Amino acid sequence: FRDLQVLANLVWIDPDLRSSRPRIKSLVDKGRDFSENDKLTLFKEYDNIISDIIHLYKRLLNEGLIEIIPTPFYDGPLPLLINVSVVNQVSSQVTLPPILFSYPSDAQILINKTLGYWIKLFGKTPQGMWSGFSSISPETVKIIENAGLDYLLVDSSKVKVNKSIYNVYITPRKMKLLFGDSSLSDVFSQPE
Repeated sequence: FRDLQVLANLVWIDPDLRSSRPRIKSLVDKGRDFSENDKLTLFKEYDNIISDIIHLYKRLLNEGLIEIIPTPFYDGPLPLLINVSVVNQVSSQVTLPPILFSYPSDAQILINKTLGYWIKLFGKTPQGMWSGFSSISPETVKIIENAGLDYLLVDSSKVKVNKSIYNVYITPRKMKLLFGDSSLSDVFSQPE
């Protein structure tokens, strides 16, 4: 069973990293009969890879070469957490649970935890946020506005916009709502 654990984790590592990191390469070369220590070595290498990625992103962010934005923790649809009955605005075909719930304070906690962790990783507050599951509601916008972010990015295919998706919508508290053009990003993400 341990062989399956190690091999399943090895295949998720980029081939260039599998061949360039000696500890990982030795596990690939071994191929079977892995010990518990082998497994722990692999997990330590995962930690090292993730740490290297975070340091690279932090350097590029601080040099102004990239912008990175978070999505709320757990990538959940915040509008449903804020008020589950909001689903009726999208579809009357959905059966709601017998006990309706509304936890806007939990949504605020998720946003605050996301931003706190982000600051811990990168040393500064992000300028914007990508909405989880590209879901949005007026209540969600208000909660994200309260976090003091400059903008919220939403996938245009998930919302009905009265004007061009290329317009910037500005909320009363001056946060910008930006709509990503999913048809454009899909072109770049499709394999040839």
